Amino acid sequence: MRVDYHTLILLETDIREQSKQSIAFKIFNSTKIDSFYKRNSMRLEVAKKRIGELMNEYCLKDENGKFKEEKQENGPSEYVFESPEKKQEYIDK
Repeated sequence: MRVDYHTLILLETDIREQSKQSIAFKIFNSTKIDSFYKRNSMRLEVAKKRIGELMNEYCLKDENGKFKEEKQENGPSEYVFESPEKKQEYIDK
């Protein structure tokens, strides 16, 4: 089964969050978790690097160098784009 970068990062995030919340999850799934990282560590590095490049190119940073985020009413916060044109350029990529 092939998984795109977005799904791969979502899987890694979910594994990390579930492992923090439940020691049983981490223990009972340790073999599968280890296998996931063994097979996908290189792809995860590439995906995170590419996302970092895109964020540097399109998103605003605050005075501390952190990316600015906007709270959403019904969901997670989102990064702030430099301009509507930059947002559209990002979407079109």
